[in-house]
Amino acid sequence: MDHREFPWYPVWVIAIKDWMFPNSSTATVACNIAPQYVLRHTDIDNSLSSPNSGSVVKVTRKSVIPDFALLLQHVRTASNGTPILGSQKVVLIVENKPTQARSRYLRLPCPFMGINGQIGQQALFAFTAHPNLHMIGVVVAFGARWRYVEAVRPGSALLKKWIKYGDPSYAQSKKKLAWTVPEELQKLSPMKDHSFELLDHMGLTAQAFEFIAQRIKSRERTMWNL
Repeated sequence: MDHREFPWYPVWVIAIKDWMFPNSSTATVACNIAPQYVLRHTDIDNSLSSPNSGSVVKVTRKSVIPDFALLLQHVRTASNGTPILGSQKVVLIVENKPTQARSRYLRLPCPFMGINGQIGQQALFAFTAHPNLHMIGVVVAFGARWRYVEAVRPGSALLKKWIKYGDPSYAQSKKKLAWTVPEELQKLSPMKDHSFELLDHMGLTAQAFEFIAQRIKSRERTMWNL
């Protein structure tokens, strides 16, 4: 009943790495959980360049830090047998929050809806960091209660606009990042908000974890060499 979020960090590291993605590393791909992973975006503005005074380039760096990120890291082997890290991609974000009273899940506003702005910004930074990332999955956990949602990569113009003007503009935009729960998980969950309990006696979380892992592996099958 600890109402702080950090005691749940090791629980969710084990849940994602050992339960959702066990034995997922291959000879060429490492599937790793990165705590406090920094998602960065660098914006280079050449509009300040002047032909008379020389080029003046404004560089703006922004970052967001999810609690955890699942990284796919492509590894190749050098001629001397040393593994060398090549490309990498964030395919899943995990955001932890303190435990909520059970009554919160039975009435509106749903606590999962209140976190959409935060995970939305994290998703936007993940998309800009990985141009070949077409969909991002997010696990939002309030202690043992959790829900999985996905967002499709927005158009390039809209993505740049959201990143350029920051979170306030993004929050006020009529075209917000759309989060969806896969239909299979909607049917599997007994809750109206499509959430699950981590250690449920019916084994629903185990089924949901298997579905999520296969879904992510399917859409990242090229990098995973499946």
